Amino acid sequence: MCKKTVLMACIMISMMLLSACTTKKAVDVNHFFITEGVELTCGMDELSESKEYVELISPSESIRQVINEMSSQDYSMPENVYIMNFSYELLMKVAPNFQRYTEIPPNILEKLNSKLNALMLANMINGAHSVEVVAGMSIINWGKSYVQPDGWLEDTILILDYPGEFSSIVSFVETGEGVISGQASFVKKGDTDIITLLNEYLGLKDDQYEHYSKDQLKEILVQ
Repeated sequence: MCKKTVLMACIMISMMLLSACTTKKAVDVNHFFITEGVELTCGMDELSESKEYVELISPSESIRQVINEMSSQDYSMPENVYIMNFSYELLMKVAPNFQRYTEIPPNILEKLNSKLNALMLANMINGAHSVEVVAGMSIINWGKSYVQPDGWLEDTILILDYPGEFSSIVSFVETGEGVISGQASFVKKGDTDIITLLNEYLGLKDDQYEHYSKDQLKEILVQ
């Protein structure tokens, strides 16, 4: 009887430890997303602040003016971050917002899932603004590749909400064996906050994304 009790206790402790490790990984991977998401956004800010780069890439004064407006913000600390899964179902919600959607064959639409990233969603939102805004965002978007972090489950998108006129969308997508790619793009909010805009486009519900407040972000980003 005693041996049985001890065995059951050991099993329970092992299950609790395993559960604790799984929870830690889930939290840690979100910390990775947030830290790298801010880093990618700040990388875009560096590009926007480089007069030499902007003049080299764009001869348009109106586009350079939009990029100059982007560079006027501080992107080191978002007000809010929203994290959600990046699934084929999300593509099905996004695709109808693009022109000529009905002409895309189902097999090609399925392949678009591998191309679904921050830039696609940002273009969907920025399309409500001027051509110069869309062009400026495309010039400044930034990305890099990473070794797949511990706790990785599936493709993920982050909304980095900043207090100024521009916010950021960042995607992390599996692009190879043990490799993921991060892609960031600015979005112009206008009169509506970014998560409200995405809710309108995608029909998201509160339980479909995780929200990190500024106080929580400070604990992650301020070392």
